[in-house]
Amino acid sequence: MRNVKQTNCITLTGANQVIRAVATGQVPISEIYPKDVKPPNTAGFLEVTDLNTKRIKYIPIPSVSSISPYTQWMSKISDTDVVIAPMGAGGVVTVDMGGLVRVWETGFDNLQRSLLEWRNMIGQEDGRPLQITVEKDSELDVTAPKHGRFDMFNNPHIGGSTWAGGTGGRDTAGLGGKGGPYRLDAGHKVYQVSQAEKDAVPEEVRRAAREMAEKAFKERLKEIHMSEYDAATYERFSGAIRRQVQSIRVILDSLQLGSPQQKPKRLRLLVDVSGSMYRFNGLDGRLERSMEAVCMVLEAFEHYEHKFKYDIVGHSGDGFNIELVRSEKIPKNNKERLQIMK
Repeated sequence: MRNVKQTNCITLTGANQVIRAVATGQVPISEIYPKDVKPPNTAGFLEVTDLNTKRIKYIPIPSVSSISPYTQWMSKISDTDVVIAPMGAGGVVTVDMGGLVRVWETGFDNLQRSLLEWRNMIGQEDGRPLQITVEKDSELDVTAPKHGRFDMFNNPHIGGSTWAGGTGGRDTAGLGGKGGPYRLDAGHKVYQVSQAEKDAVPEEVRRAAREMAEKAFKERLKEIHMSEYDAATYERFSGAIRRQVQSIRVILDSLQLGSPQQKPKRLRLLVDVSGSMYRFNGLDGRLERSMEAVCMVLEAFEHYEHKFKYDIVGHSGDGFNIELVRSEKIPKNNKERLQIMK
Protein backbone atom coordinates (compact mmCIF):
# COMPACT_ATOMS: atom_id res chain seq x y z
CA MET A 1 0.00 0.00 0.00
CA ARG A 2 2.88 2.37 0.74
CA ASN A 3 4.19 2.02 -2.81
CA VAL A 4 0.74 2.89 -4.14
CA LYS A 5 0.67 6.12 -2.14
CA GLN A 6 3.96 7.17 -3.70
CA THR A 7 2.05 7.80 -6.93
CA ASN A 8 0.92 11.08 -5.32
CA CYS A 9 4.26 12.43 -6.51
CA ILE A 10 4.78 13.49 -10.12
CA THR A 11 7.62 14.89 -12.21
CA LEU A 12 7.21 17.70 -14.73
CA THR A 13 10.20 17.28 -17.00
CA GLY A 14 9.28 20.31 -19.11
CA ALA A 15 9.34 22.60 -16.06
CA ASN A 16 12.09 20.64 -14.28
CA GLN A 17 9.92 20.28 -11.18
CA VAL A 18 8.95 17.55 -8.74
CA ILE A 19 5.50 18.00 -7.18
CA ARG A 20 4.00 16.11 -4.26
CA ALA A 21 0.66 16.31 -2.49
CA VAL A 22 1.60 16.30 1.20
CA ALA A 23 -0.39 16.41 4.42
CA THR A 24 -0.35 19.51 6.60
CA GLY A 25 1.71 17.71 9.23
CA GLN A 26 4.56 17.33 6.72
CA VAL A 27 4.73 21.07 6.01
CA PRO A 28 6.87 23.59 7.98
CA ILE A 29 3.88 25.80 8.80
CA SER A 30 5.89 28.16 11.03
CA GLU A 31 8.19 29.00 8.12
CA ILE A 32 5.33 29.67 5.70
CA TYR A 33 2.97 31.79 7.78
CA PRO A 34 3.87 34.61 10.20
CA LYS A 35 3.18 34.08 13.89
CA ASP A 36 0.20 36.45 13.88
CA VAL A 37 -1.47 34.73 10.90
CA LYS A 38 -3.71 31.71 11.45
CA PRO A 39 -3.07 29.08 8.77
CA PRO A 40 -6.19 28.23 6.73
CA ASN A 41 -7.90 24.87 6.85
CA THR A 42 -6.53 22.82 3.99
CA ALA A 43 -6.92 19.44 2.35
CA GLY A 44 -3.14 19.37 2.09
CA PHE A 45 -0.36 21.19 0.28
CA LEU A 46 1.31 20.97 -3.08
CA GLU A 47 5.04 20.74 -2.46
CA VAL A 48 6.77 22.14 -5.55
CA THR A 49 10.49 21.40 -5.81
CA ASP A 50 11.98 23.54 -8.58
CA LEU A 51 15.31 22.11 -9.70
CA ASN A 52 16.12 25.22 -11.76
CA THR A 53 15.91 27.68 -8.87
CA LYS A 54 16.76 25.05 -6.21
CA ARG A 55 13.78 26.10 -4.12
CA ILE A 56 10.82 24.37 -2.50
CA LYS A 57 7.46 26.10 -2.32
CA TYR A 58 4.21 25.04 -0.68
CA ILE A 59 0.78 25.83 -2.14
CA PRO A 60 -2.23 25.32 0.18
CA ILE A 61 -5.12 23.30 -1.23
CA PRO A 62 -8.51 24.52 0.12
CA SER A 63 -10.25 22.14 2.48
CA VAL A 64 -13.15 20.01 1.32
CA SER A 65 -16.58 21.53 2.02
CA SER A 66 -18.41 18.21 1.67
CA ILE A 67 -17.18 14.67 1.11
CA SER A 68 -18.62 12.69 -1.76
CA PRO A 69 -19.52 9.06 -0.92
CA TYR A 70 -17.86 8.04 -4.18
CA THR A 71 -14.37 9.28 -3.22
CA GLN A 72 -13.77 7.55 0.12
CA TRP A 73 -11.42 5.15 -1.66
CA MET A 74 -8.95 8.03 -1.98
CA SER A 75 -7.91 7.67 1.66
CA LYS A 76 -6.52 4.24 0.78
CA ILE A 77 -4.15 5.58 -1.85
CA SER A 78 -3.32 9.08 -0.58
CA ASP A 79 -2.08 10.58 2.69
CA THR A 80 -4.04 13.72 1.85
CA ASP A 81 -7.60 14.44 0.79
CA VAL A 82 -6.47 14.92 -2.82
CA VAL A 83 -4.86 13.00 -5.64
CA ILE A 84 -2.80 14.66 -8.35
CA ALA A 85 -1.87 14.03 -11.97
CA PRO A 86 0.30 15.93 -14.47
CA MET A 87 -1.39 18.28 -16.92
CA GLY A 88 0.69 19.51 -19.80
CA ALA A 89 4.31 20.52 -19.42
CA GLY A 90 3.89 23.08 -16.64
CA GLY A 91 0.99 22.19 -14.39
CA VAL A 92 -0.94 19.61 -12.41
CA VAL A 93 -4.57 18.76 -11.78
CA THR A 94 -5.95 17.80 -8.35
CA VAL A 95 -9.18 16.06 -7.32
CA ASP A 96 -10.31 16.30 -3.70
CA MET A 97 -12.69 14.09 -1.72
CA GLY A 98 -15.58 16.38 -2.59
CA GLY A 99 -15.05 15.67 -6.27
CA LEU A 100 -13.75 19.19 -6.99
CA VAL A 101 -11.20 19.39 -9.80
CA ARG A 102 -8.57 22.13 -9.76
CA VAL A 103 -5.91 23.00 -12.33
CA TRP A 104 -2.63 24.45 -11.04
CA GLU A 105 0.11 26.13 -13.02
CA THR A 106 3.55 25.75 -11.45
CA GLY A 107 5.99 25.97 -14.36
CA PHE A 108 7.77 29.33 -14.67
CA ASP A 109 7.12 29.71 -18.41
CA ASN A 110 3.42 28.92 -17.99
CA LEU A 111 3.10 31.39 -15.13
CA GLN A 112 4.83 34.13 -17.12
CA ARG A 113 2.51 33.55 -20.08
CA SER A 114 -0.61 33.56 -17.89
CA LEU A 115 0.57 36.72 -16.12
CA LEU A 116 0.98 38.46 -19.47
CA GLU A 117 -2.52 37.40 -20.54
CA TRP A 118 -3.92 38.63 -17.23
CA ARG A 119 -2.21 42.01 -17.60
CA ASN A 120 -3.52 42.36 -21.13
CA MET A 121 -7.02 41.68 -19.85
CA ILE A 122 -6.87 43.86 -16.71
CA GLY A 123 -4.54 46.56 -18.04
CA GLN A 124 -0.90 47.43 -17.56
CA GLU A 125 0.23 48.81 -14.23
CA ASP A 126 0.37 52.61 -14.00
CA GLY A 127 1.87 52.95 -10.55
CA ARG A 128 -1.40 52.57 -8.65
CA PRO A 129 -2.36 49.43 -6.72
CA LEU A 130 -4.92 47.23 -8.42
CA GLN A 131 -8.24 47.05 -6.64
CA ILE A 132 -10.55 44.06 -6.35
CA THR A 133 -14.23 44.53 -5.55
CA VAL A 134 -15.63 41.92 -3.13
CA GLU A 135 -19.42 41.47 -2.92
CA LYS A 136 -21.18 40.11 0.15
CA ASP A 137 -24.67 40.13 1.64
CA SER A 138 -24.67 42.41 4.70
CA GLU A 139 -28.20 41.38 5.80
CA LEU A 140 -28.55 44.79 7.52
CA ASP A 141 -31.31 47.36 7.02
CA VAL A 142 -30.87 51.04 6.19
CA THR A 143 -32.29 53.80 8.39
CA ALA A 144 -31.53 57.37 7.28
CA PRO A 145 -28.72 58.87 5.16
CA LYS A 146 -25.94 60.82 6.89
CA HIS A 147 -22.38 61.90 6.18
CA GLY A 148 -20.85 59.83 8.98
CA ARG A 149 -18.06 60.47 11.45
CA PHE A 150 -14.64 61.57 10.25
CA ASP A 151 -11.75 59.20 11.06
CA MET A 152 -8.63 61.31 11.59
CA PHE A 153 -6.44 58.21 11.18
CA ASN A 154 -8.18 57.15 7.93
CA ASN A 155 -8.49 53.54 9.01
CA PRO A 156 -10.42 51.21 6.67
CA HIS A 157 -14.01 50.61 7.76
CA ILE A 158 -15.93 47.72 6.21
CA GLY A 159 -19.67 47.55 6.70
CA GLY A 160 -21.37 49.39 9.52
CA SER A 161 -23.11 52.76 9.55
CA THR A 162 -20.82 55.02 11.57
CA TRP A 163 -17.84 56.25 9.58
CA ALA A 164 -17.58 58.40 6.48
CA GLY A 165 -15.43 56.91 3.73
CA GLY A 166 -16.15 53.30 4.62
CA THR A 167 -16.99 50.57 2.13
CA GLY A 168 -19.77 48.01 1.91
CA GLY A 169 -21.77 49.66 4.67
CA ARG A 170 -25.05 51.55 4.90
CA ASP A 171 -26.43 55.04 5.54
CA THR A 172 -23.09 56.91 5.45
CA ALA A 173 -21.07 58.50 2.64
CA GLY A 174 -18.63 55.94 1.23
CA LEU A 175 -18.27 53.39 -1.55
CA GLY A 176 -19.89 50.05 -2.27
CA GLY A 177 -22.66 50.43 0.29
CA LYS A 178 -26.37 51.26 0.27
CA GLY A 179 -28.60 54.05 1.50
CA GLY A 180 -25.84 56.67 1.78
CA PRO A 181 -26.24 60.24 0.51
CA TYR A 182 -23.23 60.34 -1.83
CA ARG A 183 -19.97 58.61 -2.67
CA LEU A 184 -16.78 59.27 -0.72
CA ASP A 185 -13.50 57.55 -1.60
CA ALA A 186 -11.02 57.32 1.28
CA GLY A 187 -8.52 55.29 -0.76
CA HIS A 188 -9.21 51.83 0.65
CA LYS A 189 -10.17 48.52 -0.95
CA VAL A 190 -13.83 48.51 -1.86
CA TYR A 191 -16.28 45.93 -0.57
CA GLN A 192 -19.52 46.05 -2.57
CA VAL A 193 -22.97 45.03 -1.38
CA SER A 194 -25.06 43.15 -3.91
CA GLN A 195 -27.29 44.93 -6.41
CA ALA A 196 -30.28 43.13 -4.89
CA GLU A 197 -29.58 44.79 -1.54
CA LYS A 198 -29.28 48.21 -3.17
CA ASP A 199 -32.55 47.68 -5.04
CA ALA A 200 -34.28 46.78 -1.75
CA VAL A 201 -33.60 50.20 -0.18
CA PRO A 202 -37.00 51.80 0.63
CA GLU A 203 -38.11 54.71 -1.54
CA GLU A 204 -38.30 57.15 1.39
CA VAL A 205 -34.63 56.46 2.18
CA ARG A 206 -33.72 56.93 -1.50
CA ARG A 207 -35.59 60.24 -1.55
CA ALA A 208 -33.86 61.48 1.60
CA ALA A 209 -30.47 60.45 0.20
CA ARG A 210 -31.12 62.33 -3.06
CA GLU A 211 -32.16 65.48 -1.21
CA MET A 212 -29.07 65.36 0.98
CA ALA A 213 -26.85 64.76 -2.07
CA GLU A 214 -28.37 67.73 -3.92
CA LYS A 215 -27.78 69.99 -0.91
CA ALA A 216 -24.17 68.81 -0.60
CA PHE A 217 -23.66 69.34 -4.34
CA LYS A 218 -24.86 72.96 -4.18
CA GLU A 219 -22.59 73.63 -1.20
CA ARG A 220 -19.69 72.09 -3.09
CA LEU A 221 -20.34 74.36 -6.08
CA LYS A 222 -20.17 77.40 -3.80
CA GLU A 223 -16.86 76.17 -2.38
CA ILE A 224 -15.43 75.68 -5.88
CA HIS A 225 -16.33 79.22 -7.00
CA MET A 226 -15.00 80.75 -3.78
CA SER A 227 -11.78 78.71 -3.64
CA GLU A 228 -8.40 80.09 -4.66
CA TYR A 229 -6.73 78.95 -7.86
CA ASP A 230 -4.75 75.73 -7.35
CA ALA A 231 -1.97 75.91 -9.94
CA ALA A 232 -0.47 72.54 -9.00
CA THR A 233 -3.76 70.71 -9.51
CA TYR A 234 -4.39 72.35 -12.87
CA GLU A 235 -0.85 71.64 -14.06
CA ARG A 236 -1.31 67.95 -13.22
CA PHE A 237 -4.07 67.72 -15.84
CA SER A 238 -2.75 70.30 -18.27
CA GLY A 239 0.73 68.80 -18.37
CA ALA A 240 -0.64 65.36 -19.24
CA ILE A 241 -2.34 66.62 -22.43
CA ARG A 242 -0.02 69.44 -23.53
CA ARG A 243 1.26 67.59 -26.58
CA GLN A 244 -2.25 66.62 -27.67
CA VAL A 245 -3.39 70.24 -27.34
CA GLN A 246 -0.61 71.39 -29.63
CA SER A 247 -1.56 68.76 -32.22
CA ILE A 248 -5.23 69.80 -32.17
CA ARG A 249 -4.34 73.48 -32.57
CA VAL A 250 -2.25 72.66 -35.63
CA ILE A 251 -5.27 70.89 -37.13
CA LEU A 252 -7.58 73.78 -36.27
CA ASP A 253 -5.23 76.24 -37.95
CA SER A 254 -5.31 74.22 -41.16
CA LEU A 255 -9.09 73.87 -41.39
CA GLN A 256 -10.88 75.72 -44.18
CA LEU A 257 -14.30 76.87 -43.01
CA GLY A 258 -15.52 78.12 -46.38
CA SER A 259 -14.89 81.26 -48.34
CA PRO A 260 -16.26 83.53 -47.12
CA GLN A 261 -16.98 82.07 -43.67
CA GLN A 262 -20.61 82.59 -42.71
CA LYS A 263 -21.02 80.99 -39.28
CA PRO A 264 -18.67 79.29 -36.82
CA LYS A 265 -18.73 75.52 -36.56
CA ARG A 266 -20.80 74.11 -33.69
CA LEU A 267 -19.45 71.33 -31.47
CA ARG A 268 -20.84 69.59 -28.42
CA LEU A 269 -18.79 67.49 -26.00
CA LEU A 270 -20.77 64.96 -23.98
CA VAL A 271 -19.06 63.62 -20.85
CA ASP A 272 -20.08 60.94 -18.37
CA VAL A 273 -20.57 62.53 -14.94
CA SER A 274 -22.36 59.58 -13.32
CA GLY A 275 -21.35 58.33 -9.91
CA SER A 276 -19.64 55.28 -11.39
CA MET A 277 -16.92 57.55 -12.78
CA TYR A 278 -15.95 58.43 -9.20
CA ARG A 279 -16.69 54.95 -7.86
CA PHE A 280 -14.31 53.14 -10.25
CA ASN A 281 -11.70 55.87 -10.72
CA GLY A 282 -9.41 54.16 -8.24
CA LEU A 283 -9.62 51.02 -10.37
CA ASP A 284 -8.91 52.33 -13.87
CA GLY A 285 -8.56 56.13 -13.66
CA ARG A 286 -11.65 56.77 -15.82
CA LEU A 287 -12.60 60.02 -14.06
CA GLU A 288 -9.14 61.53 -14.38
CA ARG A 289 -9.00 60.62 -18.07
CA SER A 290 -12.37 62.29 -18.59
CA MET A 291 -11.12 65.43 -16.82
CA GLU A 292 -8.02 65.43 -19.02
CA ALA A 293 -10.25 65.23 -22.11
CA VAL A 294 -12.27 68.24 -20.95
CA CYS A 295 -9.09 70.16 -20.18
CA MET A 296 -7.78 69.31 -23.66
CA VAL A 297 -10.89 70.75 -25.34
CA LEU A 298 -10.88 73.88 -23.18
CA GLU A 299 -7.24 74.62 -23.95
CA ALA A 300 -7.19 73.56 -27.60
CA PHE A 301 -10.13 75.78 -28.64
CA GLU A 302 -8.91 78.87 -26.79
CA HIS A 303 -8.73 81.91 -29.14
CA TYR A 304 -10.66 80.02 -31.84
CA GLU A 305 -14.04 81.39 -30.79
CA HIS A 306 -14.51 83.05 -34.18
CA LYS A 307 -14.19 79.66 -35.91
CA PHE A 308 -15.79 77.31 -33.39
CA LYS A 309 -18.51 77.48 -30.78
CA TYR A 310 -18.73 74.56 -28.39
CA ASP A 311 -20.81 73.38 -25.47
CA ILE A 312 -19.89 70.80 -22.83
CA VAL A 313 -22.72 68.86 -21.22
CA GLY A 314 -22.81 65.89 -18.90
CA HIS A 315 -25.04 62.86 -18.57
CA SER A 316 -25.73 60.67 -15.55
CA GLY A 317 -28.51 58.76 -13.88
CA ASP A 318 -30.04 62.10 -12.85
CA GLY A 319 -30.10 63.71 -16.29
CA PHE A 320 -28.87 63.65 -19.87
CA ASN A 321 -28.24 67.37 -20.48
CA ILE A 322 -26.32 68.69 -17.47
CA GLU A 323 -24.84 72.02 -18.53
CA LEU A 324 -21.14 72.49 -17.85
CA VAL A 325 -20.02 75.02 -20.47
CA ARG A 326 -22.18 77.19 -22.73
CA SER A 327 -20.83 78.51 -25.99
CA GLU A 328 -21.75 82.06 -24.90
CA LYS A 329 -19.80 81.74 -21.65
CA ILE A 330 -16.62 79.73 -22.10
CA PRO A 331 -13.88 79.84 -19.43
CA LYS A 332 -11.27 82.53 -20.08
CA ASN A 333 -8.39 81.45 -17.83
CA ASN A 334 -6.92 78.48 -15.98
CA LYS A 335 -8.87 79.18 -12.80
CA GLU A 336 -12.20 79.11 -14.63
CA ARG A 337 -11.16 75.98 -16.53
CA LEU A 338 -10.23 74.26 -13.26
CA GLN A 339 -13.63 75.16 -11.81
CA ILE A 340 -15.33 73.44 -14.75
CA MET A 341 -13.19 70.34 -14.29
CA LYS A 342 -13.96 70.19 -10.57
